[in-house]
Amino acid sequence: MLEVKWDIQIHGYMRLFSFAIKKHILKGTTNSIDRIAKEGEKRYKKGSMK
Repeated sequence: MLEVKWDIQIHGYMRLFSFAIKKHILKGTTNSIDRIAKEGEKRYKKGSMK
């Protein structure tokens, strides 16, 4: 099981874009977790889990 927790604090004028910034970070996090899971599944199937 892999759990991700992030606490983003956006300050100043960038707060105007906070929704877009958080959406971008969430997309990147989701893509990263998917790639990690796929690699883990691939290694598990090969029997090379260490």
